[in-house]
Order: sequence, then structure tokens, then C-alpha cells
Amino acid sequence: MEKFHSEEYQRTFQYLTQFENGSNLDKFSFIYKPSVIIGEDDLKASVEALKIIIKYCGIRDSSWAELHHFVNFLNIQLRDCEESVFCDPVLVGDLLQGFRTFAVRFMIQMSRDFATRSLSDNILGVEDASRPEEDDDLTPFKIRRRWESSPHPYIFFNHDRNSMTFLGFLLSKKGDLLDPGTNSILEQRLMEPTLRDQLKHQGVDFDVNYEKRDRMARIANLCSVMGMIQIPDYDPDPTYELTTDNVKKILAIHMRF
Repeated sequence: MEKFHSEEYQRTFQYLTQFENGSNLDKFSFIYKPSVIIGEDDLKASVEALKIIIKYCGIRDSSWAELHHFVNFLNIQLRDCEESVFCDPVLVGDLLQGFRTFAVRFMIQMSRDFATRSLSDNILGVEDASRPEEDDDLTPFKIRRRWESSPHPYIFFNHDRNSMTFLGFLLSKKGDLLDPGTNSILEQRLMEPTLRDQLKHQGVDFDVNYEKRDRMARIANLCSVMGMIQIPDYDPDPTYELTTDNVKKILAIHMRF
């Protein structure tokens, strides 16, 4: 239970609890108390904290390593969210009502995806010592959801905290989420049209199909998220196929380390 002392576990638990209760997160403030353990002197509360993390991790029979990957990814995203001007209630509270709650929803989904073994282990080269060796032979037959081919959109708060990168987002004017590859509706009314218009006024363009963006535009997105200065027309590795899937993997590695 020592991990519950940490900021990353306390932040994750507080947000998940608020999200679980359907609270408006626009004005929610995370309070870190290093001296307090989640459920201190209360085994039942400790179990409840672990239950909610397991629930939102979304991996069946998850290992402790997978739970930790989930908490780690989500904590980083939540911290970036707190530092972004787009989620500052003092600056944009009246203009972007509901956006922080919207963003947290997708950060939870992204963290779930980034915690899967198909990404955490195979791509990042991380071994899970908690699993028996005999499981290795069964892994190919227990493939978890194919993370790299998922159509789910993701939100990244860029390093400058004054801008965002929406990966895989294509929204109709009604706020429907569209598949960038087929333009078919994946989810109706994903975002309220009013919030979509407000974000557009803030420079967020949901009409651009990321799948059709050229290579240099994708490199620019990577640089923005990582806080790197892009050199005009410079491609660090012209031989590398920079697909949307590979962009996701690069950002996953960046988030991990």
C-alpha cells in the first residue's frame, strides 16, 4: 500500500472517483497530501480504491504491472491537463464548459489502451515478471484488443501547455465522431456542438482528417507534443513509415519515459 502514498496514485484515484460519480470536473482541484494513504487504517477503503483502478484499467485479469502502467500514463495526462490553459477554470471556465470532463474521459481511454500488453510489453520491451513462464506460449492465443489498429481518438496536451494535439479526431458539425478512414459515424453526439464551436474559435480544427495529413504535418505534431523545435523541411528518418499507428506508438514511448 506504500504506492498509495504517491502523487500519481492519489491523483488517479481522486479523478476516477469523481468521474465514476458523474461529477463535473471543470472546477475540480486535485489535492495532494503526502502524509495520507488512500484508505489509511481502513482496509475496506483500500480495497475500494484498488477496485476502481482495476475497473477503469479495463484489462481482464490484469497484472500489477499493467495496473501500474495504467496509473502512470493517466497521472501524466491528468497533470498535463491541470497545467493546460484550456483546462484553467479561471481563464476559460465560461468559454469551454464541459471540456475538462470531456478530456478526462479520453485520457482514461488512452491510458487503458497504453496499458495493454500488446503495447506495454511488445512495443516497449517490458517483461512482466509476475506472470508464469508458461503464459508466454499462450499469449498469441489471448491477444488483447489490437491497440495499434484502434480507431479511438486521443488528446495530447502539448509541451507548451498553450496548445493541444487531437489524434484521430474527426467531428461532424453535429459533434458526431467519424472514422477518419471511412467517414462513418463511430459515436453520435460525442461532443456538444456548442463546445465544438468554442474550441474551433480557440484554434482547434476538427474538420481536418489526420489520415490525410502529410508527413511533415505529422512530424510537426510529434514535435509539439514532445516540446521539440521543428526544423523546417527536416525529416530525421525519411525511410521510416510514419503512419498514424506509428505516431501513436512513438507518443506512447514518449509518455512512458
